Amino acid sequence: MARPPGRVAAPGAGRGRLERAGEGLGPPNWPGTPTSASPPPREQPEPAARATAPPIAAVLDPRLPAVGTVLTRTYKGGEVRVKVQPDGFEYAGERYASLSAVARAVTGTHTNGFLFFRLTRGGAA
Repeated sequence: MARPPGRVAAPGAGRGRLERAGEGLGPPNWPGTPTSASPPPREQPEPAARATAPPIAAVLDPRLPAVGTVLTRTYKGGEVRVKVQPDGFEYAGERYASLSAVARAVTGTHTNGFLFFRLTRGGAA
């Protein structure tokens, strides 16, 4: 509904509850609205504790070779050598979190690392 010409709205008229000064974020039951009954913030684990945990893939995926194994693959006339580390993979002096990340660095495109390094059940991709 439009205002008649020449009429000026009062300051704050027509604005939503979120924009009114002094009223907080909205109704008390909205998520994120501070209340006196809000639970304390959750504690975050120490960064050092997270860094020392083994990677989940190494624990769950039996296709991964043992730590210290060097995977080799010929790609476009060159040899790709990747060393399995306790916290990921090392290729060309860089650390990678997954074989897929290594395969992407080698090929320049998204590639399944297990297929690229032929670590499937059948042995050959």
